[in-house]
Amino acid sequence: MNSPLTSQFDSRTEPLPDATLQAIAKALSGLQYGQVSIIVQNGRVMQIDRTDRIRLPQSKRPDDE
Repeated sequence: MNSPLTSQFDSRTEPLPDATLQAIAKALSGLQYGQVSIIVQNGRVMQIDRTDRIRLPQSKRPDDE
């Protein structure tokens, strides 16, 4: 599979397996605020971490008048 996530700069880099691409896409889906970290060792994706953040609406404090 030729994917935009594969490296275009190093011809020695192998394309990412479909399962890895699907896992990254799943981590990104529905994420409004937060981050996705991809841990790579020896050129292989070893771990994908997702951190969701919740933005609370700004409320007025009594001393903000």
